[in-house]
Amino acid sequence: MERVTKKQPRTLLAARKLICEKLSIEIPTPDSMIGHLASIPVRYNAKAPAKFFNMTTPLKQRLMDEYKIQVPVF
Repeated sequence: MERVTKKQPRTLLAARKLICEKLSIEIPTPDSMIGHLASIPVRYNAKAPAKFFNMTTPLKQRLMDEYKIQVPVF
């Protein structure tokens, strides 16, 4: 477990950097502020009104179906 705990932040930072590069956005926070979870702002123009907060958007469904990524998408 100790190996996972030490490796996980490095993996997270690398993944965050890669995603931000692919999306052509700036990294929103310094590495020193990241522990085991990072947020990345992703622009997405959902067609559903905000009142459908728990609705599965096409982006959320695609992330799950194609990449097995489970994230909140607003």
